[in-house]
Amino acid sequence: MNRKGQALVEFVLIIPVFILLVLGVLEFGNIIYQKYQLESKLDYIVDLYKADELDEASSYASKEKINVNYSSEDNFTKIIASKQIKVSAPVVSNILGKNYTVSVSRVILNEQ
Repeated sequence: MNRKGQALVEFVLIIPVFILLVLGVLEFGNIIYQKYQLESKLDYIVDLYKADELDEASSYASKEKINVNYSSEDNFTKIIASKQIKVSAPVVSNILGKNYTVSVSRVILNEQ
Protein backbone atom coordinates (compact mmCIF):
# COMPACT_ATOMS: atom_id res chain seq x y z
CA MET A 1 0.00 0.00 0.00
CA ASN A 2 1.15 3.47 -0.84
CA ARG A 3 0.44 5.78 2.13
CA LYS A 4 1.98 8.83 0.42
CA GLY A 5 -0.65 8.67 -2.31
CA GLN A 6 -3.42 8.51 0.27
CA ALA A 7 -2.03 11.55 2.13
CA LEU A 8 -1.82 13.49 -1.14
CA VAL A 9 -5.45 12.75 -2.00
CA GLU A 10 -6.58 13.79 1.48
CA PHE A 11 -4.53 16.98 1.23
CA VAL A 12 -6.05 17.83 -2.17
CA LEU A 13 -9.53 17.34 -0.74
CA ILE A 14 -8.92 19.46 2.36
CA ILE A 15 -6.85 22.36 0.94
CA PRO A 16 -9.75 24.20 -0.84
CA VAL A 17 -11.81 24.19 2.35
CA PHE A 18 -8.82 25.43 4.33
CA ILE A 19 -8.11 28.23 1.82
CA LEU A 20 -11.75 29.39 1.88
CA LEU A 21 -11.70 29.37 5.67
CA VAL A 22 -8.53 31.46 5.79
CA LEU A 23 -9.94 33.93 3.22
CA GLY A 24 -13.14 34.24 5.25
CA VAL A 25 -11.24 34.97 8.45
CA LEU A 26 -9.14 37.61 6.65
CA GLU A 27 -12.25 39.22 5.15
CA PHE A 28 -14.01 39.42 8.51
CA GLY A 29 -10.82 40.86 10.00
CA ASN A 30 -10.85 43.50 7.28
CA ILE A 31 -14.49 44.36 8.06
CA ILE A 32 -13.69 44.76 11.77
CA TYR A 33 -10.65 46.91 10.92
CA GLN A 34 -12.75 49.12 8.61
CA LYS A 35 -15.35 49.55 11.37
CA TYR A 36 -12.60 50.58 13.79
CA GLN A 37 -11.31 53.12 11.28
CA LEU A 38 -14.85 54.46 10.75
CA GLU A 39 -15.29 54.89 14.51
CA SER A 40 -12.08 56.90 14.64
CA LYS A 41 -13.23 59.11 11.76
CA LEU A 42 -16.65 59.56 13.39
CA ASP A 43 -14.95 60.81 16.55
CA TYR A 44 -13.30 63.53 14.46
CA ILE A 45 -16.64 64.40 12.80
CA VAL A 46 -18.30 64.62 16.24
CA ASP A 47 -15.54 66.98 17.41
CA LEU A 48 -16.16 69.17 14.36
CA TYR A 49 -19.91 69.06 15.01
CA LYS A 50 -19.41 70.15 18.62
CA ALA A 51 -17.21 73.02 17.41
CA ASP A 52 -20.09 74.04 15.07
CA GLU A 53 -18.01 73.44 11.93
CA LEU A 54 -20.56 71.49 9.89
CA ASP A 55 -19.10 72.57 6.54
CA GLU A 56 -15.70 71.17 7.43
CA ALA A 57 -17.31 67.99 8.82
CA SER A 58 -19.26 67.38 5.60
CA SER A 59 -16.15 68.15 3.53
CA TYR A 60 -14.13 65.65 5.53
CA ALA A 61 -16.88 63.03 5.27
CA SER A 62 -17.16 63.39 1.49
CA LYS A 63 -13.38 63.22 1.11
CA GLU A 64 -13.32 59.98 3.13
CA LYS A 65 -16.41 58.63 1.25
CA ILE A 66 -18.46 58.44 4.44
CA ASN A 67 -22.23 58.96 4.58
CA VAL A 68 -23.16 61.01 7.64
CA ASN A 69 -26.70 61.52 8.96
CA TYR A 70 -27.68 63.85 11.78
CA SER A 71 -30.94 63.51 13.68
CA SER A 72 -31.84 65.76 16.61
CA GLU A 73 -34.40 65.00 19.29
CA ASP A 74 -34.94 67.16 22.35
CA ASN A 75 -31.46 67.75 23.82
CA PHE A 76 -29.68 64.98 21.94
CA THR A 77 -28.22 64.61 18.47
CA LYS A 78 -27.53 61.22 16.95
CA ILE A 79 -24.78 61.12 14.34
CA ILE A 80 -24.62 58.02 12.16
CA ALA A 81 -21.69 57.36 9.83
CA SER A 82 -21.72 54.57 7.27
CA LYS A 83 -19.37 53.37 4.58
CA GLN A 84 -19.49 50.74 1.84
CA ILE A 85 -16.81 48.05 1.98
CA LYS A 86 -16.08 45.86 -1.00
CA VAL A 87 -16.10 42.17 -0.08
CA SER A 88 -13.80 40.06 -2.24
CA ALA A 89 -13.54 36.65 -0.51
CA PRO A 90 -15.51 34.11 -2.58
CA VAL A 91 -17.77 32.51 0.02
CA VAL A 92 -18.10 35.62 2.19
CA SER A 93 -19.22 37.72 -0.79
CA ASN A 94 -21.95 35.16 -1.49
CA ILE A 95 -23.20 35.48 2.08
CA LEU A 96 -22.81 39.24 2.63
CA GLY A 97 -23.00 40.49 -0.95
CA LYS A 98 -20.37 42.29 -3.00
CA ASN A 99 -20.67 45.46 -0.91
CA TYR A 100 -21.12 45.48 2.84
CA THR A 101 -22.22 48.57 4.75
CA VAL A 102 -20.44 49.31 8.00
CA SER A 103 -22.08 51.89 10.23
CA VAL A 104 -21.36 53.40 13.62
CA SER A 105 -23.23 56.02 15.63
CA ARG A 106 -22.74 58.47 18.46
CA VAL A 107 -25.33 60.23 20.59
CA ILE A 108 -24.24 63.58 21.94
CA LEU A 109 -25.85 66.08 24.26
CA ASN A 110 -26.66 69.42 22.69
CA GLU A 111 -25.28 72.29 24.69
CA GLN A 112 -27.81 75.00 25.37
